[in-house]
Amino acid sequence: ELRFVVNVQHDCIRGKCAPTALVAEVQERTETSRQKPTLEHSEDIHFVLNIFILHHFDELTTLIPPEFLRP
Repeated sequence: ELRFVVNVQHDCIRGKCAPTALVAEVQERTETSRQKPTLEHSEDIHFVLNIFILHHFDELTTLIPPEFLRP
């Protein structure tokens, strides 16, 4: 049963992700001559979920182990 959907962010600090390439910056759908680094995620098992900004915080906390609720 699907109860709600959340958006999570990859935990690059824990995964030790690093910049691997430079790509052109895009401005108003046009590539510019400026370059910016892009990240390659080193793994796909660690994520960050900021539950304190969610509208269904109370329901979500019943599904998460207490040790994950500590800062």
